[in-house]
Amino acid sequence: MFILKIIKRLLVFSLLTLVTQVGGLMYIVSHIIYSSIKLKKLLGYKESLRRISFHTIIYLMCTFFIIPPIAGIFGRVPLPLFPKNNLGPRTIWTVILNRNYVRPLLKETALKISSEMAAKHSGIKINYFDANHPFFKGYLYSFITLLFYIFQFF
Repeated sequence: MFILKIIKRLLVFSLLTLVTQVGGLMYIVSHIIYSSIKLKKLLGYKESLRRISFHTIIYLMCTFFIIPPIAGIFGRVPLPLFPKNNLGPRTIWTVILNRNYVRPLLKETALKISSEMAAKHSGIKINYFDANHPFFKGYLYSFITLLFYIFQFF
């Protein structure tokens, strides 16, 4: 049973990391915090619902308040969450999955072009679908290689 829990947590960690780049780390952090503060008596909800809710809250707090300043260290800035100069995300999931980070020059250029388009064509909205993750480029290959080496020992 203990082995199954470890495998499940590794799969959740892997999936969250592949999709959001930072979700796996937030999963580990929220699991450690959750275990240390003993939320087991919170309003009588089921354990799994409490864990998922707690992880979601930690993830969203990090996505909106902690990751943007750290991404700046790596040379990335987030595109606007709400339409600014008629530039905004196509869906909120782009932002929630941390796929709205670009280099500062690209952000300035996108805002400039969207404001020029808005001046020429009234009522136009420019949407971005997908940009980049907040930290490094090419992490997917590195992550898959790391998983390969980890599972090689089993």
